[in-house]
Amino acid sequence: MAYCPVTTIDIAKSQLVSETLCKLFNIPLLRNYQQKAGQNILLGKNTFLNIPTGGGKTLAFYYPLFYHWQPGVTEKNAQKIILVLGPLTGLMKSQAKNLNAIGVPAVALTGDKENLSNDLLVHAFGNGQYHVGFVGPEMSLEKNFHERVLENPKFQRNIIAAVVEEAHNISEWGTDDFRPKFRQISALLGWLPQGLPVLAASATVAPEVILDIEDKLGMSAAHGYEHISVSNAKGNVLLSIRLLQHPPDSYADLLSLFPKNPAGPDDFQQTLIYVNSRMEAERIQDFLREHAPEEIHQEKCFFPRGPRFYHCFVGDKCKENIEAAIQSGFLCAVPATDALGMGLDFRFIKCVYFWMPLRTFNSLIQKIGQCVRLFTDFGEVVLFITHTSYQQLCVEFDVDSQEHDSDKNEDPQWEEQVYAAAEDLDEENRWHLVWFICTKKCQRIPWDKFYDNENKKALSLFPAPVGAPCCDNCNPSEFPVDTIKLTDPNQLRLPGRQRKSSPKLFAAIQKWLETLRKQVVLEVFGPCQYIITGSYILQDDIIQTLAEHAQMMVSTEVLKQCVHWHWANVHGQSVVDAIGQVLMELPDMVQLQQEEEQREQALKEMLKMANRDFQKKLTSVLNACFKAIEAVTCSVDNSAQVC
Repeated sequence: MAYCPVTTIDIAKSQLVSETLCKLFNIPLLRNYQQKAGQNILLGKNTFLNIPTGGGKTLAFYYPLFYHWQPGVTEKNAQKIILVLGPLTGLMKSQAKNLNAIGVPAVALTGDKENLSNDLLVHAFGNGQYHVGFVGPEMSLEKNFHERVLENPKFQRNIIAAVVEEAHNISEWGTDDFRPKFRQISALLGWLPQGLPVLAASATVAPEVILDIEDKLGMSAAHGYEHISVSNAKGNVLLSIRLLQHPPDSYADLLSLFPKNPAGPDDFQQTLIYVNSRMEAERIQDFLREHAPEEIHQEKCFFPRGPRFYHCFVGDKCKENIEAAIQSGFLCAVPATDALGMGLDFRFIKCVYFWMPLRTFNSLIQKIGQCVRLFTDFGEVVLFITHTSYQQLCVEFDVDSQEHDSDKNEDPQWEEQVYAAAEDLDEENRWHLVWFICTKKCQRIPWDKFYDNENKKALSLFPAPVGAPCCDNCNPSEFPVDTIKLTDPNQLRLPGRQRKSSPKLFAAIQKWLETLRKQVVLEVFGPCQYIITGSYILQDDIIQTLAEHAQMMVSTEVLKQCVHWHWANVHGQSVVDAIGQVLMELPDMVQLQQEEEQREQALKEMLKMANRDFQKKLTSVLNACFKAIEAVTCSVDNSAQVC
């Protein structure tokens, strides 16, 4: 069956579409690029929509539907269908829920429902009972979906568009190791009506990635194709890089998150804290709950019980509760991994903290996109990094971080040299991440270079507030960093102290890591070889070091500081997770006792210091009193002598 697009856009219908979308989604007006993308689909033209996070991509998705159908309309020829291919279950369920709430029948076909329920939903979608269907590549390529939806005459007759949401995942995912079905999306499109237009959308996609996506989706000018792009720059976000003052596993630098002299919970700005491991997410949440000021240590900021963090191992129900609490503005502080964020509409986020750099520059900018989704607000982004890691990055990329006016940093061609140094997309991603961290110039330069913002439509969706600072390089005086003093012995957890594992814990970690390295060999090199052994992947001396200092291994960042392991970037997170699992199952009682004793000793020392300070202050006050009395006495004596 061939798809028949409209030949011309009806002005009256177009106006009605705009009015309906504005009313249903509570916005003042549609932007030109939203209308243009939607009308392209109506005319049968494939379109790549590259606009910033918060720019309203989804309204372009629904534009063709509301051109043919309006809520309450039951005419047979108006029952059109939009198929949306999405990457994340949580995002698809959230979108379907929001559409149903405003009267648009929608369904998220995910693999987390019971088989009977899922079969019924798939059958109903194929029969046209839902106008919008959200589905992942894995589900869409199943035999059940093929028979009940793709081959259903009603579906074939009524579908008017296929949308590929978060399209950058087609290039970044779809590997043998991670969600391979993403590279088969083109096979799915082949089962749709011939000539059906495709709308691909993304907010954070580099030019090279766009070319790869166009190739995989078969988009070309010869078949009617248009690329709509808008700069994803966010001038209303203040950027800063912050070197840690204290050991990373103390989390003490996160005390800067709390406002000074808060009057109540409302003074706490809603904040996401992105981390690189689930163990860090859990430990940071415990740290925040323990050290929050009394004025804001209330239910609004932290759930009183149950998970308050977000990662892939948190149950679906807990994830939904946390997402809803963030979206409503109720929950104000959430440590999270990559599992949180992509595509979710969090309107009240004012701060995004990164506890150590993320793995890629693109991932960093994606998460910055969560900050201040409202055009009228501005927010702050802070990336924390250790002194050691910062210096290593500066040396590795030949950036002299100590000499601000060195020839290299002042050379106008330096940025171009860095940009040209990348040989492939992964290397380019890494170059720009380090460039962003190490540059002495504006941190927006690598951002704009990576996404080619200079050649996109100059539309300032998120303009900088008047008089607002840019970044800590452009306006260093506007980014003061307070010295964080540790006054609580619970924060005194320094590397190298009380960190050696007990013999029992050491043996458990050693055994677990030896098993893990064998699994890695099987996954990487396959079972039909006998040359590569586990010790090639993870050497015995490295296992010994990791097992001895297991309590410190909270992230790949810490791991790389403790051992020099050339596979750390690839398999470091697996090792950290494995060690974390053992620590949860086998707590080190000797270690806990030592920590308690050291906390008590630290408390005693602080009390001694406080007592000495009190004695000094008391002596100072008494001396001042004696001097004042002596001065008055001398004055009286002098007056008597004069008389």
